[in-house]
Amino acid sequence: MRYVNFGRLFDDFNGDGYSDVIVGAPGQTSGAIKEGNVFVYYGSAAGIPTNPSVTLDNPANQDNGKFGNSVASAGDVNGDGYAEVIVGAPNQDTSAKDEGNAFIYYGSAAGISVTPSATLYNPNSQESGFFGVSVASAGDVNGDGYDDVIVGAWLQDASAKDEGNAFVYLGSASGITTAPPVTLDNPTNQWSGFFGISVASAGDLNEDGYSDVIIGAYAQNAGAMDEGNAFVYYGSAFGIPSSPSVTLFNPENQQGGNFGFSVACAGDVNGDGHSDVIVGAPNQSSVAMQEGKAFVYFGSFSGISITPSVTLDNPENQTNGCFGTSVASAGDVNGDGYFDIIVGAFCQDNGATDEGNAFVFYGSALGITVRPSVTLDNPENQQGGVFGHSVALSTYNLTLSHRKATLAPLRYHLTPAEPTMLASRPANK
Repeated sequence: MRYVNFGRLFDDFNGDGYSDVIVGAPGQTSGAIKEGNVFVYYGSAAGIPTNPSVTLDNPANQDNGKFGNSVASAGDVNGDGYAEVIVGAPNQDTSAKDEGNAFIYYGSAAGISVTPSATLYNPNSQESGFFGVSVASAGDVNGDGYDDVIVGAWLQDASAKDEGNAFVYLGSASGITTAPPVTLDNPTNQWSGFFGISVASAGDLNEDGYSDVIIGAYAQNAGAMDEGNAFVYYGSAFGIPSSPSVTLFNPENQQGGNFGFSVACAGDVNGDGHSDVIVGAPNQSSVAMQEGKAFVYFGSFSGISITPSVTLDNPENQTNGCFGTSVASAGDVNGDGYFDIIVGAFCQDNGATDEGNAFVFYGSALGITVRPSVTLDNPENQQGGVFGHSVALSTYNLTLSHRKATLAPLRYHLTPAEPTMLASRPANK
């Protein structure tokens, strides 16, 4: 029997009615050099504490494991009423070097355990697959009442080297499956397509009651080299199909645009009751070279259009601004009943080189404004601060207007690549 969840917060790990926060520190040294840590902060009536409520240590205490490179709420994968945490460690070794792991920590009345409840291993045990470079809740893709998760492995080999894979794991009464029922292969089996660099729930784009997912492949070739693609997979009673339901091409077929570097559910920005998605292309050129763009696609009863509904240009038209490095729903920040979005531009200059900016665009009955409603500047105007490198919505406990169906959850933040790339512009091969 399928159901719709009301009332629970998607990111409440201890069931106290307050949203909680997860912060990854993949370069943290604890028992081993740069093994990585993750810090969980519980919300309360007084807000978020300044000290972490729970510290999660790399379970293998492995040098350079990069535990915490990606973090997300996993939703409620076992149906016990508490949200879970998922953490990626893409440089973790098990059977092979840098094959990668992901770890799931179940929530409870006592909060998050310091020991992982489930460990997800690279299904192919592939050297340098970097499984876990991106992690997200997939929502409930098969309508069984349990949240599911998706994990990207952007350098996984299948038919071609470094083409990339993503893996879907289903929730159940006994928790998450540790073997992926669905493996999503790069649809064109392209060498160095980097499919899976970004993964997210897309919400319910076609309003059939099942959550959908979106996956980016920012170096995919289509009409031009490295223009990038994003692939949407519709959920169903049978789960996620192995082939994409919709392929989103770089709308301008621009060489090196890196469309799909970031992907996210945008929420319902125009109030029509359908989830929408946003895709970033941080190296797209317009008025200025590699200033960056983001593209919003509206959902409908027939699903998502292959043509963007709104194109967001870098508001400052700055060369190498990297607008679109990160994208997310911002929720409804002004309380007008429409979802808003936030776009990061981590190489933007505004008083200091590469200090970074983030831009908030308000939703409305007409959709998203093409000029930012609010510009967020690096508070310290610090050179090389890359403010806007990651952006996210804390909670996703918002509902569609006319059907009152809970939207599928948003992913954590968008980590563009393994941690060695965190302070650099997304580069063409």
